[in-house]
Amino acid sequence: MAQKMTIQCVVICTLALSVSVFSVIGVGIGVAESGTNETEAPTITSSGEGEDIFSNKNKVTLANISIDYSQKYDNSSKINVYISMSELEKRNIGTKSAEIGSYNISGSSVSNISKLDNQTHTVFKIQVNPNNETEAINFDKIEILNVDTSKINSTISSRYKLGVSSNNNSENYSDLKSKDQTTRSTSFDIVVSSVEAPDQATISSQILADSETSPGVTLTNFVSNNDSIVIVTQGYNGTRLAGFERQSATSVSGRQNTTIGLRNIGGKKTVHVIPDSDINMTNYDYGEHIPKSKLDAAIATDTVHVFVSRIKFPDQVHNRSVNSTLALDRVSLRDLNGDKTPYIVSIHPITTDGDIVDSTIYGHSNRLTGKKEGIEIDLKYVFSPK
Repeated sequence: MAQKMTIQCVVICTLALSVSVFSVIGVGIGVAESGTNETEAPTITSSGEGEDIFSNKNKVTLANISIDYSQKYDNSSKINVYISMSELEKRNIGTKSAEIGSYNISGSSVSNISKLDNQTHTVFKIQVNPNNETEAINFDKIEILNVDTSKINSTISSRYKLGVSSNNNSENYSDLKSKDQTTRSTSFDIVVSSVEAPDQATISSQILADSETSPGVTLTNFVSNNDSIVIVTQGYNGTRLAGFERQSATSVSGRQNTTIGLRNIGGKKTVHVIPDSDINMTNYDYGEHIPKSKLDAAIATDTVHVFVSRIKFPDQVHNRSVNSTLALDRVSLRDLNGDKTPYIVSIHPITTDGDIVDSTIYGHSNRLTGKKEGIEIDLKYVFSPK
């Protein structure tokens, strides 16, 4: 249920900051191309769904493959299912040591699994014996182990290629490919675990409360398939603990912003996303140094400069018209560069739980630097204080 927005928040935002945007390719279902006219040939009716592949994992999964056949097979007959890794290999996933692990199959039994080298691309060949009960074979899931994802350097979509033949016609994967009798799985994402922390000001003032918001650093585009500890460090060697939060796994389709509370504000900081199985935070207190060996376990990092900001505004009355303005007595952003960092002051609603709604902006100032007085901000929406 959406949370009711009841009070407003004034936020300072630094300008001239770059935020990268990942493009996620939409999911599409591959369709088998020009099949054979032989009615006895097996046919792929569902070409499978690949799960997203993360840069820190060595296992990939292909699910929901279905194959129909009309010819009656005896115990000596076999159907060959081919899975090509060529498109994954083009996207820097290594398959030299890859192998088929566990699988779930119905309508048939697996008699043999082999690994082929087709024009330098890895192709798995799974031979199955149909049971002749349903005239259909279903792979609910196939796991492929020992893939190398260490060279993944960007988030991009990919697919598996599949083919199917019977021993009766003796066609291998190369034959199927040359006749355009292969098909492709649905699209999935090869994902670089990521976190971005744009330079930002922390601590905001609340219009209807005397207290300020808690200091923190806001992360954008957090993506990880692990439950993680997000650690913020600072100091000369970048290992002193400034803040941390536990963060649940978030897929590429669920990118989200999150805020990590800080005990020490201001200055350059480093954000580390570490799987929670690799570090025990009960061993460390704020201000202590985190061993470099622990920080090296991070699956994603970024650096951020956190500025200290202050806003002072007088008591004031607002009507409900869209022409209301908010007056600020004084606003400042402190840095170590002569207070030349550009910034704006923006107005946001906050929820009943105290979370700032970044996506809704009621109004903002012009470009500012240093310390300014007598600022007025036009409000774009009806302002309804209690």
